Order: sequence, then C-alpha cells, then structure tokens
Amino acid sequence: MKVVYIVVLTILNYSNCLGQDYFYKRINFDIEHNTPNQIFCVENRFFSTVGHFCGNFECCSLIELTELGDTLWRTYMPDIDPAFESMVISNDTITVTGNNDPSNTHFRMAHFSLDGEKLGETMDILSTKKTYTNSFQLSTQKLNGRFHIMGNGVANDSMFSLMYVVTPSGGLDTLIEMAKESGRCVPWDSDIDQDGNLITFHKLEESFGTRDYLQVLKYNEKLDTIFSYISEDNFRHLNGLRGASFEDKVIFSTYTPGANHVKHSLRVVDDQLNEDIIFEPEKISSNMRAFSRVKVLSNGDILGMGSFQDLSLDPPVDTAPWLIRMDQEGKVMWQRVFYELDPTDNEARFGVIRDVIELPNGDLYGVGDMDYEITSSVFFKIDSNGCLSGNDCGIINFITDTEDIDYSTDIIMYPNPVVDVLKVELPINLESSSIMIINEIGQKVISPFEYEYDQHIDVSNLKVGLYYLVIIKDGQIMGTKKISKVN
Repeated sequence: MKVVYIVVLTILNYSNCLGQDYFYKRINFDIEHNTPNQIFCVENRFFSTVGHFCGNFECCSLIELTELGDTLWRTYMPDIDPAFESMVISNDTITVTGNNDPSNTHFRMAHFSLDGEKLGETMDILSTKKTYTNSFQLSTQKLNGRFHIMGNGVANDSMFSLMYVVTPSGGLDTLIEMAKESGRCVPWDSDIDQDGNLITFHKLEESFGTRDYLQVLKYNEKLDTIFSYISEDNFRHLNGLRGASFEDKVIFSTYTPGANHVKHSLRVVDDQLNEDIIFEPEKISSNMRAFSRVKVLSNGDILGMGSFQDLSLDPPVDTAPWLIRMDQEGKVMWQRVFYELDPTDNEARFGVIRDVIELPNGDLYGVGDMDYEITSSVFFKIDSNGCLSGNDCGIINFITDTEDIDYSTDIIMYPNPVVDVLKVELPINLESSSIMIINEIGQKVISPFEYEYDQHIDVSNLKVGLYYLVIIKDGQIMGTKKISKVN
C-alpha cells in the first residue's frame, strides 16, 4: 500500500481567513448548476463567469470576488450560454461570449463595465456566407482590437473549426474555417504567444468515433498560418485538447501511449515540430488524470489543473479537484488533490479545477466546481506550493467543512459615494452581526465591530477609492456592499 501524507483541514470562518489569507469555499446562486469557467485579476479586482442550467437552456452570471473568495456583485445573463474560455477583459471592459442556447445556430457577445453594468445590447455574431448548425463556442482571444471567437459548426455533414474575427460593435470582419475532417473538428483552446501570435488547439475525430488526432495551429497578426502540427492517430482522446505556449514551444494535453483512454499526459512541440512527452501518469487501471487547462507561470513553470483519480491510494481518490506544478522539463514539483468526503455515502465528491491565476506574490487563486445536491461553484486561494496550510501539505488535502454562504441579504447603505459618514441599516435577522470595511485587496481598514441599529460609520480618514462593507454573523459573511469614498 502506498504511503500518503494526509492533511486534515477545517475551513475557518471569515475573520480567521483574513489572518491566513488561504481558503477553499463554495457558493451557490439559487440556480441549478454553478460552474465557474475562468478567473481574471484586473487592478486588484477578481472576476469570473459562472455557467448555469436555467430551465431548458443554459445561461450564465458575471461576478466580482474579493481576494478572500466572496461575491461582491452578480450580473445575470439569461441570453448567453458561456464557454470554457468565454471572457476577455481589456480597456476596463469585460466582454463575455458564448452560444445562443438553446438553438445553437450562432455565437453571441456582450460588454460590461468593471462594476457589472451591461454596456449596450447582446450582439448576435452571424455568418452571411454559410449557415452552420450545432455551433458551440469554446474560446475567445482579443488581438489587434478584434475578438477572435472560436468554436465549431456543422455544414454539409462536416464539423468545422471556426474562427469569427469580430469588431467590438459586433461586426464580422472575417470568418475562417480553420480545419475540417469527415467526422468532427473542434477548437478546444487558444493562447497568445510572446510574439503576439494566436495559437489554437484542435481535436480531429474521424467518422464520429474511430480514430482521433490532435492539431495545433499558429497564426500571425495577418491570420496567415505559420505553424501546423498534427499528431499521430490514437484511439480516443476523450478530453478536449488544452494547451499553452512558452518561448518557441507549445504544450498541450495528450493521450498517454499504451494506456487506456482515461489517462492524459503533457506533450511539448517546438517551432521545428520536434516533440516530446514531458509528463506521463502511471499506466495502471485505477489511475486517471484529466486536464481542464494548462498554464505557464511567471517563472516558466507549468501549472496543470483538472481532476484526479487514483483508486490505489488509501483512502482511494475518485475524480477530485487536482493541481500539478512542474518545470519546463516535466519534473513534478508537487501535485495537490482537494478531497471532500460526502457523509451520505462516505465517498469523495466529484469535482474539477477549471482555472487558476498567479498573484504577484506567487499565491494561486482558482475556480472550479464540486457536486453537492447541485453542482456548486468552488473558489480557493493557496500558496505557491499548492497548500492551504503552512504546516505539512501532502498530496491529499481533505476539505472537511466547506463554507456555503447565502448572499441574498438586503443591506441598505447610504450615501454612496460617501465623503464623511456612512449610514448602514440591516434587516432584523442580521441585527446581531458585526461590520467591517476592507480595501480592494482584502485588507481591513476598519476592524470588525458590533452593529447597532441606525449605524453611522466615520469614513472621513479613508483615502479616496473603492472599499467594501462586510457583514459577518456567526463567523460567516452574510453580505457585502461596494463603497465609493470621495473627497
């Protein structure tokens, strides 16, 4: 039996999280299914899109988070079905792209301010030359002032990889059929390299299920193809192709040669089409890795994320959220599995990590989801070694008390913007709460104090800028409000 170092962790209340900064918590929005796809940091502010099931169609929310993983606001988007990589932020504008579910005949795009205010109407991205059906958008990048929206579409019994080059006003500049096969062709991921070239990662499938190939394409600023790689054929690359770039190389998830279909390795290919597999999990039937995203960190290290299975461990781990960090040669520095036991059946909850960003101090801030009664959003912050605790941090991190917070509380606060004195009124069920004010990066500027009816808070000594009023009851955040401090 393998020896596994186990760290049993209890998720602390909010005041403790302020002290140690690391957390692992979940949030639901009273909608069936809550799946965060991305995490962005802009001007020390954190943004994410969360996909939902809204009756018979899919929809999404745009949210802002504090550095401690709590929701500041949420903007609901009933008319966009979000994608794996559907959000771009530039020039203080958040752009969200996706499908027009349930018909899935074309893509959509909408713009928002950094405070979640919708800027104009949702725009339909339409092709006038050819009609595609079963269109699913999967990745968006912004280059040279244009949005490059990538996905697939069916025409004449073939599935094409499509790239719509779109202006901010929703006009279609160019439509490129990037690749096609007799069966299926899907662009699962994209990246921009250090030279400003667009890289796209495709999965090619013959005859809907016989053999699979992987394709990587690189485009210059004129959208001329300057690099094309196609892998050998392998049976069933079941997971979508995920990749990133560093130096003159691209790295992407790939089928593990000689293993069954649930194992996925990492392959590197350079500009001369030299290739190498740098990460390869053990070829045993109980072992599974599934990459949902691959990133290159600021020092060149590679960060992979997704889900993990190893039934040979004690206790066994089955499809739990997983992170792995390695150098550019594939030497594994650490891997962490976040395992939460479901008390109803004494088995691990299913979960996956979908995106992680690196903070300036090296900490990692990530999003994912885990199965409870409904699929719940998971937000976490860990150190550069993947640890929630500075103590012993083994491969398995048990999560024993994940927070589940309701943000529907009605908090009255005025005037806002405020100069000197802020008045706060809480509903009856929160009158025994504490109040504090934090700045944009989560630092306490007014320490927690007990709320009193018709509370007045002196903020005259605060610097001009954005702050957040935080309501705490029984160690949990019950609500937050954004404060604009002016002269």
